[in-house]
Amino acid sequence: MRIRTRTSAVVISAAAIAAMAPSPASAQKGGGGGGVEQAGDNAADLISNLVGPLLIVLIGVVAIGAFVQRNVGLAISATLVGLIAGLFIFDPGTAESAFKDVYEAVF
Repeated sequence: MRIRTRTSAVVISAAAIAAMAPSPASAQKGGGGGGVEQAGDNAADLISNLVGPLLIVLIGVVAIGAFVQRNVGLAISATLVGLIAGLFIFDPGTAESAFKDVYEAVF
């Protein structure tokens, strides 16, 4: 039974990753043309575009595992970690302003 559960988790993960892969028709034009002044912004966008969907898939796999094991603590902790990490990945400006507000309130 454990082998079947692991196999289904792998199949679900692979299907989710394949569904998020961009199609060749939606690929961007190559050739660059951008300046090196925007290298940091471009790297941040690339990391955000790669890590965001990966985070969603990882939390989904952990949630399915917690559901199968009937482990409420694991499900809640995965959700909280996902929310906090998602805040930094998907909207870093909001995370920065939230921490500045907390810092100003405390100090």
